[in-house]
Amino acid sequence: MLGLETLDVLIGLITVYLSFAMACTVIVEAIASWLNVRSKNLEAGLNELFAGELKQGKKFVDAFYSHPLVQALSKGQGATVLHSARNRRASGGIVGYDRERRGDDAGGSSR
Repeated sequence: MLGLETLDVLIGLITVYLSFAMACTVIVEAIASWLNVRSKNLEAGLNELFAGELKQGKKFVDAFYSHPLVQALSKGQGATVLHSARNRRASGGIVGYDRERRGDDAGGSSR
């Protein structure tokens, strides 16, 4: 009988701990969504991560936000654009994306 009482106490403690953990998670998530904390933290983190300049007068974070894949995500078309990007990558098109936009040949340069 001693083993069954210990098992009952163990199951009861696990249930109580999981209930409190779930309640705390729900409260924290509700507060975070109400105060828009995630978006503010994400923006601050991206600005810190991409700090610096690509070339004179052009910041790296601005180039990141102006990339078509990132812009499509902010417009709610993320799944469609990422799916087409995956198809282009499979055919080798995403690597030469900038070259195609500038008009250079998609093949390698003869250096």
